[in-house]
Amino acid sequence: MSVFVARHGSSSDERFADAPICVIRDEVLFTAGQPKTHLYLIESGSVGVYRQPAGRPAELVEFAFTGDVVGIGALPAHIDSAQAVGEVRVKCLPLDALDEVIKYDARAMRRYTDAVEREFQSRRALSVSAAHGPMAQVAAFLVANSNQNASEGRDPLILGDSPDSRTVATYLRITIEALANALSEFRRLGMIEPSTRGGLRLLDLDALQRLAN
Repeated sequence: MSVFVARHGSSSDERFADAPICVIRDEVLFTAGQPKTHLYLIESGSVGVYRQPAGRPAELVEFAFTGDVVGIGALPAHIDSAQAVGEVRVKCLPLDALDEVIKYDARAMRRYTDAVEREFQSRRALSVSAAHGPMAQVAAFLVANSNQNASEGRDPLILGDSPDSRTVATYLRITIEALANALSEFRRLGMIEPSTRGGLRLLDLDALQRLAN
C-alpha cells in the first residue's frame, strides 16, 4: 500500500527550503496527458519515468535519482508517466521554479534539454503519423466540432459527450481502436483532456488544426 504524507522540513537545496516534502511509496507522481502542476525534486530514492506508446507496452525512459527534478519540459501536459521506486522523498516545486532549477545546475539543464527534445520528437512523430493515418481525421473532426460550437455561441474548447465513439468511428470510416488510440495520443501530448462537464476539453487547438491540415 502506498503512503503519502505531507511534511515540511530542511532541504538539501536551500533555494527550495520552504517547499513541502512528500514521502511516497511506489506512488505515481503523474501520468501522460495530465496537465503539469508541479516540478518534483527528489530528496531521496529514485523515480522511474515511462513512455506508453499507443498500442504498445510501456517503455522505460530513465531513472531519476536524488537531486534530480522530474516533470520538467516545455509542453503544458506530461508526455510520460513517473512512478516512485520504493520509498521516495520528493519536494513539490511550483512550475515557475524551473529557471531556478536549471540556472546553475549543468545536469538539470541537460535533463531539461533532453525532456524538451523528447517532447519535440513526440510531436513530430505524431505529425508524421497523422499525415499517413486516421489521426488527421480525428483531429479534423475535433476541429470541426470546435468551429461549430464557436459559430453557435458555445465554448469552442469544450466538446460534448455525444455522439458516441462507435458513431464517430463509423462516420470517420476508421475502427474504434484507431479512434481510441488517436484520442489517447492527443491526451498524452497535452492536446486534449476529459472535461468536468463531460466530453472533451481542447487544450491545444492550434496543434490539432495543424494536424487536421
